[in-house]
Amino acid sequence: MYTLELDLNLLFVPPMKDYGPGIILTRTIPIPIQPTSGLILCGRVLEEFGPTEMGFKLEDVKWDLDREVFLATTSLTNMDLPIAFIPDTIRAYTNNGWRVGSYTDAYPEEFGPDERDAGDEVPADTAEGSAVDHERQEILHELPQNKRPKDFNRLFKALIREMALAWNNISTAYAMDKLRRFVDVSEEQRRLPAAKQTPLQRQWITTLDEFSRLDANQQWTWREKVLGTYPSIEDVI
Repeated sequence: MYTLELDLNLLFVPPMKDYGPGIILTRTIPIPIQPTSGLILCGRVLEEFGPTEMGFKLEDVKWDLDREVFLATTSLTNMDLPIAFIPDTIRAYTNNGWRVGSYTDAYPEEFGPDERDAGDEVPADTAEGSAVDHERQEILHELPQNKRPKDFNRLFKALIREMALAWNNISTAYAMDKLRRFVDVSEEQRRLPAAKQTPLQRQWITTLDEFSRLDANQQWTWREKVLGTYPSIEDVI
């Protein structure tokens, strides 16, 4: 029997891009055969809603001589999932044996300890309670911050942090941070005359372009502020 430490890269598109690092979950799996890149693992022990024939394709398989374990990655893209549903999706995995983190946590940190304030302060909101019906959950990301539950606002900041950490669609993360909303504007809508765009769409497009006009130092400063003050996904799950 071999030991496999497997990282699952979860991508939520949009607001993320469908490539690059996303939200990383990990778990240790006993496996009776030597794993190789391209091997597909399936079964109830791994999958969110029970076994399917699709499974998880192993990538970047490595053998750690010191720890005597195999290391590998796999990925899954979730398309058009409302932001409010992301925590439930992640919890479905963590309830099935995955945890937020990476097998790389067992290795020395390259850039030193994380100095985030885990008690990240969320601005007060006026939404009544945190229970929200299904239809409203689908549009929470479009609402003003003071019209959303506090828990969602904390999740929103955590998602911005994860995108900034991974450099995944970072101009979108910047616009989400500045406007406290996510606006799904297609490339076709971006090419429309301003008169045919909504005021919110125009504001979103302007903020996306604003990030590209920042110099490298300004972009880095914004990213470090987000990493240093916003909660992680693990904090809000």
